[in-house]
Amino acid sequence: MANPNQKDQAWIPKLFKKKVCTTFIEQPGEPGLCQCGSPRSNHGSVATEDAFGAAIVSKWDSAQHTTEGPTDAYGEVEFVGAGRRPSKFIRLSDTSDPAAAYGLVTHHWKIPHPNLVVSVVGGEGEVRVRAWLKDVLRKGLVKAAQSTARYPRTVPVSPFCPLDSNHSAFFLVDNGTEGKAGGEASFRARLEHYIAQQKTSGVCASSPHFPILTPTGCGSIEIPVLVLLISGDSSMFKRVSEAVHASIPCLLLAGTGGAADCLAELLEETQPGEPLKTLAMKKMQGKFPDNELEHLAEEVERIGALRELVTVYSDQEACRRSNEATSYLDELRLAVAWNRVDIASTELKR
Repeated sequence: MANPNQKDQAWIPKLFKKKVCTTFIEQPGEPGLCQCGSPRSNHGSVATEDAFGAAIVSKWDSAQHTTEGPTDAYGEVEFVGAGRRPSKFIRLSDTSDPAAAYGLVTHHWKIPHPNLVVSVVGGEGEVRVRAWLKDVLRKGLVKAAQSTARYPRTVPVSPFCPLDSNHSAFFLVDNGTEGKAGGEASFRARLEHYIAQQKTSGVCASSPHFPILTPTGCGSIEIPVLVLLISGDSSMFKRVSEAVHASIPCLLLAGTGGAADCLAELLEETQPGEPLKTLAMKKMQGKFPDNELEHLAEEVERIGALRELVTVYSDQEACRRSNEATSYLDELRLAVAWNRVDIASTELKR
């Protein structure tokens, strides 16, 4: 990794922070390991010397047991042998301002504003999904997002997953944990919500380092944002619930298991306005933790209240070879429907 023009980017650590654990709280049954996932040796003396404070705390919490400081990792990462331009990256705290992060990408890194943002959550089977994700976007999003298949994609990187050279930028989101999945969730949700309020053109406000679009800005086209759920654990019910209540549509990939299948079945077996809680608790039994069932069922009820924002797309449909002519026409119709003359004219010149 390299940091080009370090002097010109001296403002970045002033605006973006990293987050580190500063309170060692031992993982039950694993002496010497903090609940943050990092060993005692990785904690500073202040974090480990406060024996009394640690003794009265039983559960580690990111908000209480971490400290933020200037980020020390940003710049470019070069994938040797990939034959591609270096990708941009930055390590940032999960409490970072989404407006600042979006401005960093679009203004400082010069990456164009997206026409559509697809946020892939759940994530199990991500490698298998890549082969036909484009088909899902062409067909499934026709109904779900009403936009084109030209998109940047946000995908959670698992603790031991290598970075994908096909991506032009990476947010390495920090919540103070190490080797644990889900630390990026709160930041991603806030970033999605922020982008969903933006326009694809027009600058109406500025900061010392880059202009920031405003929700009611000078542009003419709002940026569609969609959450794509693949499988997923119990935390995904709240994730989908929060998305739809922020007016962000969700696409459930049925056939991938976990929360995606459970939600898909519940929505397909009931009618709008029909209570979901009792049926949800029955279907989730044995699949998700018993002590969470009532809370999860309440989240399902909240999702059901806005089921018009949820689309179910089957694994089998995605794997089936698509009709390229039909997909092409669907994409072109959507471009015209959304008054995207620029996209439509490009397609017609193919």
